Order: sequence, then C-alpha cells, then structure tokens
Amino acid sequence: MNSHFNFDFKFQSLNVRGLNKSIKRRSIFRWLHNQKYHFTFLQETYSSIQHTRIWEAEWGGKVFFSHGASHSKGVMTLINPTLDFKVELKSICEKNGRLLILDLIVDDTHLVLVNIYAPNDAKQQIGFFKALQKKLTEFAQENIIIAGDFNCASTDKDKKGGNSVSRKALVIKEIEHLASLYNLTDIWRDRNPHREGFTWTNKLAKIQCRLDFFLISKILVNEMFTCETLNAPETDHSVITLYFKSDSARQPSGPGFCKFNNSLLEEHEYSNRLRENIALSKTSTLMLKN
Repeated sequence: MNSHFNFDFKFQSLNVRGLNKSIKRRSIFRWLHNQKYHFTFLQETYSSIQHTRIWEAEWGGKVFFSHGASHSKGVMTLINPTLDFKVELKSICEKNGRLLILDLIVDDTHLVLVNIYAPNDAKQQIGFFKALQKKLTEFAQENIIIAGDFNCASTDKDKKGGNSVSRKALVIKEIEHLASLYNLTDIWRDRNPHREGFTWTNKLAKIQCRLDFFLISKILVNEMFTCETLNAPETDHSVITLYFKSDSARQPSGPGFCKFNNSLLEEHEYSNRLRENIALSKTSTLMLKN
C-alpha cells in the first residue's frame, strides 16, 4: 500500500439535486471550478448517456458517470482539467446511478475513489452496503476514499429532529462493518468527536442530518490537513471537503538565493552607479549612528 502522498490532493463532494437545467449546471460547474479541487464527487446528477459529451465539454475536463434517470439518482466524478492521471482497468461503473469506483494512478500515488449515492429505504441501504463490501475486496490493499450521500446519520450528534438514528441501526451496522473490513474511518467525526454537524436541512429547518461524509483509509489520516463542511449554491446539501497535504509541502520555504549577473560589472555606467549607491548607503549609516 502506498501510504504517503507525493503532493497535495483536494477533494469535494456534493449532492447537487439535479443538473438537468443548463443554467443551474453551468452555475454549479463554475462554482466548483472556482474551488480549485482536484477531485469532485457529485450525487443526484440525473444524468443519462445523452448528456455525457455535453456535460464533459462544459466541465472542460474528464468526467466519469454512473447514469441514473431524468429525475433521480446518478453520480459523477469530475477531475480537475490540470491534473495528469491514469485510470486502471479495475475501475467499476455501476449502471444503477448509485456507485462509481475509480482506480487511479496520480503522480505515482495509487488512489481508489468511491462515489456513492445510497438509497433512502433502510432495506435497500442494507443491500447496497453489503454489495459495496464485496466490490471493494480487490482494492483492499489500496488507499481508499469513499465520499458521497450515505442517506444515513450515524450518531445522535449527526441528526437533530425527526426520528431517532436508532431506526436505522442495521444500516449503521453495515456502514461500520464496511469501515472495519477495509480499515476506514469517518474522518470528520474522527476529528470532531463531540461536535454536532449537519450537511442537509429540510425546507422548514426542523430536521438536520449529516448524510454526506468521507470514509478514508486510516493510513491516510496523518496526511489529512483539513476536513470541512461548507455552504453550496442551488442545493439543500452542503459541500464536504477534504484536503491532504504532504509533510514536505507543509514545511515553510527557505529564503532562496539571488544569482548576480557578473557581466554587469563590465559596464562603465552600471559600475559608477553602484559605487555611488554604496557611498550613499555608508553616509546614511554614519548619520544614523551619530
């Protein structure tokens, strides 16, 4: 397993609640571009195969799809146009619009990016997470990053209002089993064990839940620089962000050095001005001392 990043990586994930309308889609794409993240996970995109070329052209970089229907499901993973990467053959694109697994090599770093949009029904969720546990078997030794809408609040601190989280106890058990199998952690909760946090709010603001989060390989935790929840445009979900920064990138840069062009000393005018400036500097120093 590659346990150390060679450079910085930034991730963001957002449930966009549909991108069929061109004005909304272009607005969100512009906003996402302005965030300058390397990888973007989107859920509830409502994409179809007819949208592929147009949406990819509007994004301006590579886009990977798991298509849903015109008014439901769909996930997309967008790659920053400036990023150089290679897609491995083990990548998985589910045709149900709920799962996309990308096996990538980026600057000699192996990453397995899992974009999910889990069902809302508890029985379907259990089946979904059981199936995901099996699909990740061949990636068990890699750096895994799962992001998306889990449609399930895991603890009491992840929900305010509505039914108790205990109603989805069996779903939570499967998510925990997934994390245990592949040595993953909910990084935001790991760093904020006692804090309430929400990524979705209903229209009346009576119910709030943390439905969107990252599960990452524990071996990557020490590389984590920031993990935040931020407001996003034109959706009732917040965007979740994750920033990995290597140790070398965290070190402050040194003063550097200046290389002098010696040929300038051969120019009569330049040499005279240099002597005048040195003499003026010495005179100023003497005046200050006196």
